[in-house]
Amino acid sequence: MPKTKLYFGVVVLCMLGLLLGSCASEPSLEVKSAVEAKDVSLNYLRQNDSQNAPSSDIVWQEEDVTPQDWVGGVFKEFTSDKWTVKVSYPVLLPENTIYQVVVSSIKLGWHWKGTVEFDGSVTELTAFKQMSKEESQRIAEEFVKNSPTFIFDGIEDTLRLTETLTARCPYCWVFVFVFDCSSAGYGDRTGQVLAQVITHHEASIAVEQLTVTSAVMDGKWDMIRQEMTGSQQGKPGGSLSVGELLARPVYDTEVMIYGEVSLLGELLCPCFELTSGEATVSVWYDLMTENDGTIKPPVDVTGINNGDIVVVTGELKGEGGTHYSKGDFWATAIFDVLPKN
Repeated sequence: MPKTKLYFGVVVLCMLGLLLGSCASEPSLEVKSAVEAKDVSLNYLRQNDSQNAPSSDIVWQEEDVTPQDWVGGVFKEFTSDKWTVKVSYPVLLPENTIYQVVVSSIKLGWHWKGTVEFDGSVTELTAFKQMSKEESQRIAEEFVKNSPTFIFDGIEDTLRLTETLTARCPYCWVFVFVFDCSSAGYGDRTGQVLAQVITHHEASIAVEQLTVTSAVMDGKWDMIRQEMTGSQQGKPGGSLSVGELLARPVYDTEVMIYGEVSLLGELLCPCFELTSGEATVSVWYDLMTENDGTIKPPVDVTGINNGDIVVVTGELKGEGGTHYSKGDFWATAIFDVLPKN
């Protein structure tokens, strides 16, 4: 009888422990690495969309892509034949670390973005969906609507899309919107003395794989940084002529320029001449290497011909480096505007 009572007592205690979550409980999940953040994100996607999410049997190749001069953070990239997972995080104590995760597939057209915390909780920032022009346009429009300039005094029923440009990279577009504000100026103008006059604006929003990468209003207001670019307004789509950029150069800052292509395929470099506003600049689309060894991704120029009018996003390089000269223009995207024929 004593053994029976003892056994019964153990069973009762264990049952109480289960009710209290302390008997035979599984250890809580702890995410301490980029690999674990990747795995948690992929499991989350499979639970929500098992048909389209990356399968569990994929073999991943891991690479540390942290820039050489980057301090305080880590960037990891995991690749397979169809998928890429990018994980970035600050160098903090594990329990304080929040991992930023992007899952995408250029071949299949899918994209997801979220965060993973130490306890394995996932916060979805961008839903798992296919990259499309329609979804990119929606993201661009929401970006405009949520911009401080539009929130402050934008007139809702004046917002409209006027132009869509297709970029030379997969799932990349520039959307040009126009709208009116009830006063002059940019951004949140609370407390400022404003001219009460209907002001027309044009915003060019570049969306690359469901992410806004560039947003310029009237060719002179950076909507991401919320500051003046130092440049004057140009055409088309809010871009600048080469002459306008060179008259008031803004170095090492992303801008949009337009012009006529010449000497493509005729120079001893992966570059061409772009001319507008009575000025010319050399546009590089490959072999763009910073002094610290950082290599910029190449831009596809397939289908572009001499004489075409194009819009190019990129940056005018400042003081010359080992691999470039001051005044070179490094492209990040090229958009067709008006073919020669």
